[in-house]
Amino acid sequence: MRVVRLRLHAFRNHEESVIGIGDGPVVVCGPNGAGKTGVLEAIHLLATGRSFRTSDADVLVSTGAVRGVVEADVEVAGGRKVRVGAAVGAADAGRRWMLNGTPRPRHRDVAVLRSVVFAPDDLRLAKGGPSERRDYLDEVLVSVAPRASAIISDYQRVLKQRNVLLRSIRGARGQAVPPALDTWTQMVADKGADLVVERSKVLARLAPHVSEAVAVLAGEDASTDYTPAWSPPGDEAVTDLSETDSVRSALATALDARRRDEIDRGTTLVGPHRDDIALGFGGRDVRTHASQGEQRVVSLALRLAHLAVLEDTTDDAPVLLLDDVFSELDPQRRGRLLDRLPRDAQTILTTTASADEAGVPPEIRAALTASGLGGTGGAQLVRVVDGKVLGDAV
Repeated sequence: MRVVRLRLHAFRNHEESVIGIGDGPVVVCGPNGAGKTGVLEAIHLLATGRSFRTSDADVLVSTGAVRGVVEADVEVAGGRKVRVGAAVGAADAGRRWMLNGTPRPRHRDVAVLRSVVFAPDDLRLAKGGPSERRDYLDEVLVSVAPRASAIISDYQRVLKQRNVLLRSIRGARGQAVPPALDTWTQMVADKGADLVVERSKVLARLAPHVSEAVAVLAGEDASTDYTPAWSPPGDEAVTDLSETDSVRSALATALDARRRDEIDRGTTLVGPHRDDIALGFGGRDVRTHASQGEQRVVSLALRLAHLAVLEDTTDDAPVLLLDDVFSELDPQRRGRLLDRLPRDAQTILTTTASADEAGVPPEIRAALTASGLGGTGGAQLVRVVDGKVLGDAV
């Protein structure tokens, strides 16, 4: 699949930008703060339903505007063209989705575009807290099975309702606990088990690709393990996270054990919203015992694994978005990364490097040529300055 036309209206600092995209790789060039990453962000928003930079919808909208709009004409397998769009902002209760001009209530109803983004902030996948890795895993899950978004939203809904109830009875020692707590507790165990099972299955698909990518990029062993915060240690630990009944039973037992603590604190302390992925590099914990360079390798490996799983899932290669990745890598690892990317995938990358007379920055042209990425047709240059697309990109 590929994006053949992209429009940004009142999105980030783009007042009105339209980019027509050819067959080869696309290099989006410009100074810091010009609006380059906004181009990638718009594509990724349409593909995943979320920004890879922020969870605050308001910052996506240009200053002084009520709503921002992004839309893309996408060519999918077989040459069929589809237009997907999104309106973002706080007005009218957030986001609205469109497919071929027709409003749709949910992102999964317009999920025809798939993308994988590589960005400097990916370092947080290895270095950050558990929520970063949970978000990554859920993003992969939804990208390979869009209907899984309903599993995530169902769990979030019952978790929110249970927390509302817990806050209402917080610290109520010696008083009767409302029967509704038992109902919401069972629902958290039910919906939580569904989510844990789906996460563990997709992580099992990712794990061998992470190991392979780390071996290629750094010549080291890697490990990825789902670590449920609610599973008891030792012999009583839940070992088969793909079996819904055993996960549900273990979650229910853990919720019961922490019931008093949860009432005292007014929040749910047990469930997949607290789980993590344990990452290993050369037998060491990545978060606490790996260098920043090693953490970056693991972060790249996680993105490459996502790409590989998507390729296993569909014959239509996702759009690859590389946000200033070259500046973060030495030439050797840059070449290894490009060699791992599929030759037939549309690739759109950003850079602050200056273009020469031929258009594309020399070091990027050389890297693309050496890797053969995007074929032999050459790269398209898109210049962005102050939220405006310059030249003949339209």
